[in-house]
Amino acid sequence: MTNVAQPPEDVRWKLGELYSGPEDPAIEEDLARADAMAKQFAEKYRGKVASLSPEGVAGALREQEELLTSGYKPAGYASLFFAAQTQDPAGQRLLSRVREATTKIFNQLVFFDVELKTAPQEPDDRFLSAPELANYRPHLEQLRVFASNTRPEPEERLLP
Repeated sequence: MTNVAQPPEDVRWKLGELYSGPEDPAIEEDLARADAMAKQFAEKYRGKVASLSPEGVAGALREQEELLTSGYKPAGYASLFFAAQTQDPAGQRLLSRVREATTKIFNQLVFFDVELKTAPQEPDDRFLSAPELANYRPHLEQLRVFASNTRPEPEERLLP
């Protein structure tokens, strides 16, 4: 059997670069900002994705990226904080609180992928062939692979 090297005990995540601790008010502020962004995104794009131009889809995808980044920062912090201290009640509370908040936030965005997947595919597929969407082509292609298995939005929100 091979010996596996154990990491030194003093190796720790430098989570202070993200937040000062599990009770840092910036966590709630970031979650609130992501929630507000998700609401605005849904108001702006729900029911309209198929009619967007390639430039419009590119803009929406950039907005979605910004929103997801805002939501994943607290989620990443909570996961790493908990992983480093699984017995810490503050870490357990934080992870639970952030998971609940990010689930609510990201559920508001499910419609976007559903609408992209179910957008009519013309022979020339204006989204996949558009130069404005070149950076997003792999993402769009991946969505199209699963288009035939896409359920209506309420059902998609229930899936993990």
